[in-house]
Amino acid sequence: MKKTRIISLILLVLLVALVFFGCAAYKGKDKTFSCNGMEITTTNRFKLTKESSTDFSLNSLSAQISVSCIGKVDYETLKDYVNAVIEDDFYSSIIKSPYLTDDGFYVVEFEVLEDDTEVRMYEVFLMNEDDVWVAVFACEASDYDAHRPYFEKWASSITFVD
Repeated sequence: MKKTRIISLILLVLLVALVFFGCAAYKGKDKTFSCNGMEITTTNRFKLTKESSTDFSLNSLSAQISVSCIGKVDYETLKDYVNAVIEDDFYSSIIKSPYLTDDGFYVVEFEVLEDDTEVRMYEVFLMNEDDVWVAVFACEASDYDAHRPYFEKWASSITFVD
């Protein structure tokens, strides 16, 4: 499944970057980042570290965000796609099964071990017209409870503009 491998690769890049960072990402002034018609508002503590026409990565001292446009998928619903993706072995340590938020996106929370560091992920799946977008919010597991409310807030800020 090519799209699953793309997501896994993105997550791996996030994990590697996470090992080199640590300090509160959620303190700072609001800042909006844009990519290919998608916008997300986080704080000015994040720096754009990668950008292409379909994805970008943001890093702060204590958290990372990776956003990708997966494109059109061959599933009837977003929920079907999410369920198919989490069957991948990478998601073996799911903390919270996929759930639909009030904002209309699906979230999967899971943990991975990278270079002896436990990393927790808050992964968001959204639709814009026919395209699936994925936003992954990551931090060290020990910081997750402090970061999670901000991950929710930042995920809720995602909008699509023409």
